[in-house]
Amino acid sequence: MVAEEKAQLDFVAIAAELAPIIKENSVRINEERQIPSEIAEDLADRGFFRLLLPKSLGGTELNHSEFLDILEIIAESDTSTAWLLNQNNVWSTASTRMLESTAQEIWKDQRAVVTNGPPSSNCKAVPVEGGHVLSGNWTLSSGCTHATW
Repeated sequence: MVAEEKAQLDFVAIAAELAPIIKENSVRINEERQIPSEIAEDLADRGFFRLLLPKSLGGTELNHSEFLDILEIIAESDTSTAWLLNQNNVWSTASTRMLESTAQEIWKDQRAVVTNGPPSSNCKAVPVEGGHVLSGNWTLSSGCTHATW
């Protein structure tokens, strides 16, 4: 789905359609401590992980008010799913503070699910030719099971 098509979608209405499916899986989500793959894939297919991503990167660049409406609908069904959507979308706004080529690489896949987590104090990024070498421990990374980047 291209950015122009996504911009015309009513994501609030789609969230309302998805809410009962998410709610039906809420116990499973809590027991398994992750969003079921079929739900994460459906959210990715429908562009829900690109809501705040700039249009220049193939995102929807949704206004924050509408984004919060979507989070509220999803949170009423399952707070973990809403958390994952929020974390992924808020992280996408970092794309505006990085080299465009880096952002293009991260979000080139229209189904990209990008995860991040708070690093511990032993995490390091050492510059090397062609990029960086990362080392350390990350104790949590919301959505890492479904992450494509």
